[in-house]
Amino acid sequence: MRLSEVAIVQTGYLFRTKVPEDPMGNVSVVQMKDCSLLGEVDWQSCVKTTLTKVKESDWLKQGDILVASRGNNYNAIFIDETIENRQAVASPHFFVIRAELEKVLPKYLAWWLNLKKTQQYINQNIEGSTTKSIRLPVLADLKIKIPDLAKQQSIVQIVNTLEQEKQIVFKLIENNELLLNAIAQDLI
Repeated sequence: MRLSEVAIVQTGYLFRTKVPEDPMGNVSVVQMKDCSLLGEVDWQSCVKTTLTKVKESDWLKQGDILVASRGNNYNAIFIDETIENRQAVASPHFFVIRAELEKVLPKYLAWWLNLKKTQQYINQNIEGSTTKSIRLPVLADLKIKIPDLAKQQSIVQIVNTLEQEKQIVFKLIENNELLLNAIAQDLI
């Protein structure tokens, strides 16, 4: 089965020019700089803008998946419940993947997109030497295995546990760095 058979794959919201910043704006624009290595969106760092004419399909929703269309990192960013009560669009440097829920769980799909084998496929199909990019048809043609929904749910539970463990480890590292910096301050 191909990605395009279980999900809609589209580009992010197209701005005619640079994203027009408006601190009082009604829309958050997710850009690559707003995404962490853990695959999360830092909503506080997103540029705010004002948009009046946005197609319904351009609004980000919980369960959407973002994959950069260019650069060096093609890991999937899962849009979780933290998007609640926000109007947001992805910049045009992302592909937005929206799973067809009767066929595949969005979190399972995000996990599949982050697998080493999938990332190898993407890296083997990138184009350009200076500015690397992947084309939408290439991503849409990605082969994906879809087990039954019960098995997908089991995998999602394991993924969620692993993500929690990663957050704890990163927090421990952060705390240890703070401790070492405090010790260094005492020595100076």
